Amino acid sequence: MIQIKSPKLISKNVVIRYRAPFSLVGNVEVKRSFKAGYYSYIRSGLVASLNSIGNYCSIGPGFTVGDTNHPVDWLSTAGLLYTKTRFNWYQPYKTRFIPDPAHVALKKDMDTRKAAPVIGNDVWIGGNVTVLRGVTIGDGAIVAAGSIVTKDVAPFAIVGGVPAKPIRMRFDEETVARLQQVKWWDYDILDLMGVDFSDIHRALDQISERVAAGTLRPRTDDYLTWSQAADPPPAKVPRPFSFLKRSGR
Repeated sequence: MIQIKSPKLISKNVVIRYRAPFSLVGNVEVKRSFKAGYYSYIRSGLVASLNSIGNYCSIGPGFTVGDTNHPVDWLSTAGLLYTKTRFNWYQPYKTRFIPDPAHVALKKDMDTRKAAPVIGNDVWIGGNVTVLRGVTIGDGAIVAAGSIVTKDVAPFAIVGGVPAKPIRMRFDEETVARLQQVKWWDYDILDLMGVDFSDIHRALDQISERVAAGTLRPRTDDYLTWSQAADPPPAKVPRPFSFLKRSGR
């Protein structure tokens, strides 16, 4: 199941491949197709270009990922030089201006030169974070609020700032290696009930014991798809206290 608050903000040609549940909690504008893992969500923002989001990701409000850059070495940085969508409401511009095909081609090449960002599993991204194209954020990483991520983020690193720089690692090297071996995010939270998530070493022991005993297996379900054209409206995000209005309280 997928949950989307504002389907109208998603471009008609976009296809979201996801493993349920996945949620676009608030107003999220989506311009390109992407893939998302289970129990991940985006609170609000802009998805201009994104390859994939892993499982169990928590992405705060005001998130911007994979947006295009303006040319900095041309005579002007104005976007109207290579696209007409921004000022099509202005009749003289709409009827008379024709973007130079060479400018359009150069801008397209600029936009596709760097790959769409990749976000790993169990990543926490704070509010008002921008992730540029070509960036990979590793499993278990944390990005501080207000950061601009211009380079890859190592697994289980905490980064922050403009541009984002390493602050510290979440765990020591041995623990990180074990996390990458166990890959707890491959399992459904419903099958991890009883695991003491507050104690990292005990939790890894408990998961390893269940796997060894054959009582815990990774999820293997296929990705589902959703698009404006082919699918009915997804589940709506409930409004807080809406039941009070219905009941007249």
